[in-house]
Amino acid sequence: HLPPGYEEKHFSASKKSNQWCLIASNDGREESLVVHQDMLLYATILSPDVTLEYVLNTRRSAYLQVATGEVESNGQSLAAGDALMLDGMATLEIKAATQAELLLFDLPLHIA
Repeated sequence: HLPPGYEEKHFSASKKSNQWCLIASNDGREESLVVHQDMLLYATILSPDVTLEYVLNTRRSAYLQVATGEVESNGQSLAAGDALMLDGMATLEIKAATQAELLLFDLPLHIA
């Protein structure tokens, strides 16, 4: 059993601007917060018409959460509050229709 704990950290908008910023990981890499799970959590703030890709290991799942704005991802239009789950896909492509803030969870392969 792990003792309860928490961390706080500010990640500047410039670190998230049109690129993936690692927010949390199981090992604290890239100055991210530590979570005791097999996952990576990324954040980005995309400018309109900017496209960003995420290469996903085929043995992993990706959960994309749109916090603000509107984007298109792999042919689907998503708005604030929408989410998309992908299993074992090689590349996730996201294009911002408006300024958008996104969270991307890289997780163990989801098996339904």
